[in-house]
Parts: sequence; structure tokens; C-alpha cells
Amino acid sequence: MFIKRTTFLIVVVNWLIGLSCQTVQPVASVDKNSPKRYNWHQRQIHPSFAIEQRDSSGTTIAITILSKTFEADFPSFLDINAHVMEKDSMMLYHQRFEILPIPAAAKGQWIGYLKIPAKAKILQDIVLKFGPNGMADQYYLNWPLEKNGWITPDFIDTKTIAAGEKIIKSGNGRTVFAPLSDKLPSPPFSNNPPFVPETFETFEKDSAIAQPGAYIYYLDNGVSSIDMVHAFDKTLHPAFPEFVTTSELAGPMRYLCSKEEYEKIQKSTDGPENAMEKFWIQSAGGKEKARALIKTYYQRVWDANHHFTSYAEGWKTDRGMIYLIFGHPEKIDIENNLEIWSYTLETGQLQFAFESKKHPLWGEIFILKRNEQYRPHWEFQVSQWRQGRIFK
Repeated sequence: MFIKRTTFLIVVVNWLIGLSCQTVQPVASVDKNSPKRYNWHQRQIHPSFAIEQRDSSGTTIAITILSKTFEADFPSFLDINAHVMEKDSMMLYHQRFEILPIPAAAKGQWIGYLKIPAKAKILQDIVLKFGPNGMADQYYLNWPLEKNGWITPDFIDTKTIAAGEKIIKSGNGRTVFAPLSDKLPSPPFSNNPPFVPETFETFEKDSAIAQPGAYIYYLDNGVSSIDMVHAFDKTLHPAFPEFVTTSELAGPMRYLCSKEEYEKIQKSTDGPENAMEKFWIQSAGGKEKARALIKTYYQRVWDANHHFTSYAEGWKTDRGMIYLIFGHPEKIDIENNLEIWSYTLETGQLQFAFESKKHPLWGEIFILKRNEQYRPHWEFQVSQWRQGRIFK
């Protein structure tokens, strides 16, 4: 029996490791009229983006693509379109690269560089299109383009690096290091807002080996914007924003479990992975359905980590909590300082309003406007998970 349980978890973990090569499919269709604040769709291309250089002439962005992205014919050219804000208007920067087959010495990587002039202040997104096969995708990066900011060769679009990697400061500006919150947010029907860390250390050096936490660069541009990099311990999070170890997988289950159940998972004499397995199989009613249920849930964990990581890992934020349990909203509206997510559920129409607040340490954060009226919706949706009835 023990062997069977272990085999089941190995299969699940191997599947989750595969997520590091792809992004996740949205769990609900998106209203076409919703603003594209988040990019919730299956990726075709899996690049990494880096701020290679910052100086008074502009910002150089490095784009790295693995050759395994192309399973058939290798493309002959790459078009890069970068949308940036210049003062109050949106501008487009375009560059075409001719691409030759990647030589073995390049270790399966292609790197191109895009220089954006200093007059551009904020990078909104980058669109990559390969020819002649037409493979294309869009990446919402929202980076400040200043002479001041972080430089690191290991940026991805989540702005996450491994602790132990070198982080470099460019230009003059106030910089700090802050630990992330490890506390889960309270349920949406509670009166308690999430814990947002207030402690920090001033970062004086021009470069350092990153420690687990957030490195925050306050840009000296008069608009109090920040450039933030998150560093994660690879022994605890080997593939962040993916979760691939049994210890990682246990954490997000707290939203679905009672306190007693969660403690049992953590302290099970059979090992936490076996108690975890029992929970999912009992919820789904079988191993095959359990795999599908786990896949959906941890796809949502990936999305939350990818989009919402700030003062805490993305799944530990208010928006991450709601996304894990309720999935992708049918519509996202932006009204003044509110981001409103709309759902249609069996329990009726539902809206969650997240208030955008300017935090002196973390910049813009989003806090759910909690209400006791959310209780029946939350409890019903959790029961759907526990009955294996979440199919999207």
C-alpha cells in the first residue's frame, strides 16, 4: 500500500515539474471586454527577460529563448514589439532579428537584445512573433525603465531569482531588503486584513548575493515607483513560481482543510505526502480524478505566484486566495482605486473588490474588502473542491 501511494505522488510531482516548461490554461473563459491586466492563457513561447543594462542613454533588455521551444522547423526571424509609456502617451519600439539555427556551443539558447531610449519611462509589455511559422505571444512585464534599478541575468517575467545569485544595483536610489510574509490571509468573511511586513534593512552595496526575501529599489523619478526582485531559497522552492515538492504542495491545501486536517497532513505518521494523497483521492473519489483535481488546483497556484507575488508569495495574498478557490473571474473592472472581480456561481452573482493601496514599503498592494456576506459563497466553493466537483 505504501508503494502505491508513493508512486501516485511521484506521478503528480513529475507532472508539476513539467509546468516549469509551460504556463497554465485559464480555468474559466475571460470576458473580451475585460482590461488585459493579467495574461491568463497557454503560452506558446517560453522566454526569459532580463534588464541587461541601465544608464543615461536608456535600458537594454535581454531576451533568452530555449531552442526546445521549437519542436519542428526553427524560425528564420523574430519580431519584437515593446510598448512603453513616454510621458502620457504609449509608444511602440520594434526590432527584427534574423535567426540562424542555434549551434550546439550555445547550449540550446538564443539571446537577443532590445535597446529602449531613456525618454521611455515604463515598459508595458513585449510581443514576440516568430516567422515564418507565425508563433506569437504577449508578455505583460510592467517594468520601470530608469537609469536607477536592479540588474540581474536571472530575471524572468515574475521578477524572481534564486537566493545565492548575484543582484546588482544600477544608479542612485534608495534600496532596501525586506522579508516576505509567511502568514496566510484570513478568509474573505473575516474582519482581519492580511499581514503586510513593515520591517526592512537598508541595502547599501552596489551588488550582493541575494538572500531569501524582496529587494526593493525606490526609483528617483518623482512618482514613487519601485523596482522589486524576489529571491527564493531553492532548497524550499526549487522551481518557483511552480510548486513541485511535497512540502510546497501541502501549504496551499490550508484553504481547503480544517485546522485539524491540515495539522494531520503536516504531522502524519505515514508522512505528510501520504496524508495529502488521502485527502485528494477521497475528495475526488479515485486516483485519476484526483490527478485532474490536483492539476487544476496547482495550476491556480502557479498563476497566483506568477501574477500576485508581492509582500508574500502570490498564493498567500488576497487575490491569490480568491483565485485559488474561485478561479479566473469572468470579468475584471478597474474603478478608481478598486479592482473588481465578477463571478457567476451556483450560489448567485458574486463580486470581490480589492482596494489598491500605496504602501510605504511595498508600493501598490491590493487588499480585499472583506464582508460576512462572503461566508456562504466561500463555504460552498470549498465544499465543491472537497467533493471533486471543480472541473475547469
